Amino acid sequence: MVSASFDQIMALLYVLRSSKSGLFMAVEKLKRIKVSSVQELQVWLAKNATLSQDVMIVTCSKISTTKHISSAQVRAALGKTGWVSGPSQTLGGNLLGHIIRRA
Repeated sequence: MVSASFDQIMALLYVLRSSKSGLFMAVEKLKRIKVSSVQELQVWLAKNATLSQDVMIVTCSKISTTKHISSAQVRAALGKTGWVSGPSQTLGGNLLGHIIRRA
């Protein structure tokens, strides 16, 4: 039996969904935007409202308490600005990547 985390499964589904539509973009090739506050994320989302490509929002994990943005906070900010969340994954160290796209 093969074991996989929820985020690993979601990342695989993202790749499969993207490749079927002809819009395949490897997770490693996504543009990465690092944010360290909800306000900074909201400003970036508003400024890039016309962006049509998927991007990866990079946040710090709970280890970095002063810069941590939870996944729930990311999803809430996305919902208010017409973006949707895809899979998230640990990028190493204390960084998390959240794949997002326009709704």
